[in-house]
Amino acid sequence: MAEKRINHSITMIDENTLFIVGGSDSKVSRKCELYNIAKSESVSASTQCKEGRENSGICHNSRDENVYVCGGWMSGLSCEYFNLHKQQWYCDIPAMNDEHMHFPHVWMQPPCVHSTNGVLFVAGNVEDIQNLDDLGIIEYIDLRDSNQKWIPIGLMKDFLDINNETQNITTEHELKQRVLARLLKY
Repeated sequence: MAEKRINHSITMIDENTLFIVGGSDSKVSRKCELYNIAKSESVSASTQCKEGRENSGICHNSRDENVYVCGGWMSGLSCEYFNLHKQQWYCDIPAMNDEHMHFPHVWMQPPCVHSTNGVLFVAGNVEDIQNLDDLGIIEYIDLRDSNQKWIPIGLMKDFLDINNETQNITTEHELKQRVLARLLKY
């Protein structure tokens, strides 16, 4: 990477390219870069994201060539995106309902799976794996709708059907396994 940082977000653009956003060294960063895996070289993006981003969720939608960055420490309610063709950041997505401050999962359903391309999902807010009330919510927004607003789906702990008395989830890996198993039922 071009600069030293921790708590940054990374997504794959193609088989050789990573898009890296934010993170921190001594302060939260707005810097972004493209990293070519095959050449082991990094190029800074032409513009910086609008907000400093640390612990954010990130995903790349190959259909519209946008990289969506949502939540994170100090920017938990916001979502912005970078268009790879125009090399420009956009902040026209409304604020989310719930803060997603700790590496939330961000995704768009591929059109081959569902016809929901244009629907952006954000889930989670894990700060303390022992506190299941702190898992956050799942919410989505239909970016094709002119009246865009985030719609809550529910609490993560309810979606996962877990509670403090019946589950002994002690690691983030166990939590991810539980989420995956639950999602495979749908």
